[in-house]
Amino acid sequence: MTGNLYVIACGAGPAADVGQLAALAMGEGWDVYVGATPAGWGFLDVDQLSDLTGHTPRCDYSGRTSGWPQADGIIVAAATLNTIGKLAGAIADNWALSTITESMGHGVLIVIAANVNPALARHPRFRQNVADLRSWGVTVLWDPEPVPPTWMAPWPVILNAMTAATIG
Repeated sequence: MTGNLYVIACGAGPAADVGQLAALAMGEGWDVYVGATPAGWGFLDVDQLSDLTGHTPRCDYSGRTSGWPQADGIIVAAATLNTIGKLAGAIADNWALSTITESMGHGVLIVIAANVNPALARHPRFRQNVADLRSWGVTVLWDPEPVPPTWMAPWPVILNAMTAATIG
């Protein structure tokens, strides 16, 4: 697939390695733009990601326009309990959540790779949020019984889910 892929990092450990996902996606022809939630911003190596993608990462509004082209796909990783809950509840209280929520309304393909502590994921509202997002056409990668120490799908699996969504 070629097109514009937004990779939105959230405030969880795997976000520090989001450059690996960006490199994989670029290898498949995507033009990658990396953004983050406010909590995810601190995990990013902004200079390294700028050099890798050719685009400056962002986590906040930049004025009247985003400065980025329309997304053809969005990957949200490592999606936290907080981010998933806000997306399901249409709480767009920061740039990243506003961008994802608006993109849902435009029919942009979205893959969410959850990185949620299994104890937190047992909360009934989290499970309902995942079900709601899936029913709205969002691909949510979440294993209710993850093998420690990793709670999130590997980067290649996440990218494969986006590829499958583009041809499915």
